[in-house]
This record gives sequence, C-alpha cells and structure tokens, in this order.
Amino acid sequence: MSSPSSDKISRSSFTLNIIFVVLVLVGMAMTPLLSLQLNPTRYLPSLTVTYSWPDAPARVAEQEATSVLEGVFATVTGVTKLSSSTTDGSGTITMEFDKKADIRTKRFEVASLIRAAYKQLPDGVTYPSITMNMPSNSDGSVILGFQVTGNASPSYIYTLAEETLKPQIAMVNGVYEVSVYGSTPLVWELEYDHSLMQSLGITASGIRNAISNFLLQAEVGGGMEMSDQGVRSAIYVTLTGNNCNTITWNRIPVTSSSGRIVMLTDIASVKLKDQAPRSYYRVNGLNTITMIVSSGRNVNNVRVANEVKACVERMKEDLPAGFNIINSIDNTSFIKEEISKNILRAILSVVLLLLFVLVISRELNYLVIITLSLI
Repeated sequence: MSSPSSDKISRSSFTLNIIFVVLVLVGMAMTPLLSLQLNPTRYLPSLTVTYSWPDAPARVAEQEATSVLEGVFATVTGVTKLSSSTTDGSGTITMEFDKKADIRTKRFEVASLIRAAYKQLPDGVTYPSITMNMPSNSDGSVILGFQVTGNASPSYIYTLAEETLKPQIAMVNGVYEVSVYGSTPLVWELEYDHSLMQSLGITASGIRNAISNFLLQAEVGGGMEMSDQGVRSAIYVTLTGNNCNTITWNRIPVTSSSGRIVMLTDIASVKLKDQAPRSYYRVNGLNTITMIVSSGRNVNNVRVANEVKACVERMKEDLPAGFNIINSIDNTSFIKEEISKNILRAILSVVLLLLFVLVISRELNYLVIITLSLI
C-alpha cells in the first residue's frame, strides 16, 4: 500500500512532466518563427533638427548656426550620438538617444533649448524645425540580388523587370522592398528646323518656355467662402497644367505668326528614345538590369530568401527566349553556414557529454535516461 506522501509526490512529478512536455511542444512550434538575420535589428530613438539660411555658404552656416545649435544640444541628457550635416543654405543636426529615453520628453526639452538659442543665431536663419524619428518595423536589409539579362535594349529589360518581375517578388510575405537599377531613362528628343525657326522668329529658349508653360503648375490665388451656417473657409485656385505622362505635343502652342498659331509639331519632330548611357554593364555579352530585394525587420531572412528564389524559378519559365535571371547576391548563405556550424558543434558537445557520463557512471541504463532527457 502506498502512503499519502508518496501519492502526493507521484502526482507532483506527473504534473511537472506534463508541464515540461507542453513547454517543449510550444518551443518546437515556435521554432519556425525565429528571426534569422545576418545582423540583429537595432534602433535608437532620435530627433532631427533642420534649418535653412538662404544664400549662406556652407562654411558660414556651419560656423555660425550649426556649431551654435550643436553646443546647445550637447547639454541634453541621454544623447548617445550627435551628428550634423551642413550645405549651402541649410543644415541638419541629428541626436540619437539611449533606448530607454522618452523621445517625446526629449523633443520638448530640445524645443525649449531652440527657443532660447534662436536669439543667438544670425539674421536670416529660419526657425529650426524638429522631427521625431520613431523606430519603424518596416525598414529592412538587403538579402538577395538578381541580374536580369537578355539580348534586348536596357530599357526593354528594365520595363520587363519593373512591370512583370518586381510585382511578383514584392508579393512574397516578408519582402519589404524590391529596387530595380541599371537602365537609363527614356527621354523625349526634339529635332527642329533651324531655318524655319529663324524665319518665324522662334528660338530654342522659346520652345523651352512654351513646353514649361504647357506643363506649368502654380497657385493662382485664393479667397474666403461663407457657408449657410456662417462658417468661413478658405478656397485656393490652382493651375494644374497638363500631365507630363500623357503630353500631346501637337497641342503645344509656341508663337503666332501672321494671325496663325504655330504649334510645336509644325517646326519640330518629337520622338521617344533611350537616353545616351553614361556607363555600360554586361554579363556574358548581354545587357543587364539589377534587382535588389530587401526584407522587413524581425523576419526570418532565410525563409524569405527561399520563397523569393522559388518565385524567381517559377518566373524563369515565363521569360521570353534569350532572357535569364541570375542570383548574384545572397546574404543568407552566411547565416545558413553559421547555423550548420552551430548544429554540428551542438551535436559534438552532446556526444562528448554522453561519453563523459558513460565513463563516469559506467551504466548503460543511466546513459539512456540522460540521452532521452536531452532529446
């Protein structure tokens, strides 16, 4: 007959084993959710202060405005890094704080310091503005790079990558951004009749002004409107001009001559063509476009990379003849190698531990119990 104390111990042991098994199962289920990245996701709250000083050289703005503000901001507690950038007519100062700092409290403190220090700034400096750079979960890191090659013009390959390949890759869960590089943009080329322009008194600058006026967007004025309830509201009138993406060249007036309006196409021919390239990049003699894939933060980069590669393999089957997609960058390969090394080291450590247990205890049953417990 078992005693009450032994039954109590047995029930406690059973409960403990059940809890242990449940925790193990929960841990195994959450393993695929681990964030596997080359570098850990890290961010610090920060503030950015910007100002402008029209027509001021960068050297003068740095000495008389940026340096003054930097000296004031250096007194703020919790600042881990203070950096600045000054150009002709403007300056930017960024303050990074400790991760425990209350960014809203720091913003109020910085605003108070700016209010007191603004009197020390030269005339012409605008009142500095403050921007809070809150941590974001969207920015990611580059994980993959692909080269799209084909026996066609770079603009055609770029269009293929931008309109066909990029949307499908962007739909993969965990992909933050897909960027396409390597093609010169298309430009409109105007070839005009110089002798005809001279006879009409038209110059090249006149053609430029006519196109600019045709596409002009500007505020032309505003006023106040009184509603039936007596509420006043502002109304603004904007000249929207014409859409540059759907421009109709034969509708652009250039000048008038002898009572006749001269349109642009009367004196010039317009055609869309590739801009003259400033550099060339080819793989195996074929023109190449580069696609860079970035993942979001706190995601499993290995899983995202594998899904993107699978997506690219499916798209290869639908590419026109003579086109190919080459994987040129894979930043997840290092992660895979390190995981494999860690697994191997863990297995060797367990084997050595079990051998040590066997040498010390010299009992096979005890070794089996330890092995099953570790598993």
